[in-house]
Amino acid sequence: MFLSSWGGVWDYPYPEAQQLIRGMRDIFGASKLLWGSDMPNVERFCTYRQCVDYVRKHCSFLSDDEKDLVLGSNAADLIRLDVHASMASPPTANE
Repeated sequence: MFLSSWGGVWDYPYPEAQQLIRGMRDIFGASKLLWGSDMPNVERFCTYRQCVDYVRKHCSFLSDDEKDLVLGSNAADLIRLDVHASMASPPTANE
């Protein structure tokens, strides 16, 4: 579900979107939500920094664990990326 598909022009920090995100979390669970920027189109309505920080700063109804899921863990799971393994041994110059 793209929040932009709900129509209308919202002003940052999008209180209407917060209600929609809370509703989707309540219905589907945080494990089914992904953060996305719609870059470069997002810059019509807010800065990229605001977009990146949106979930962290303005979705206080999400727990820290739920924010981690939405902001990256769900995407990593979707593409079967083992984040812990990739962080354990960073690539060297020869790789």
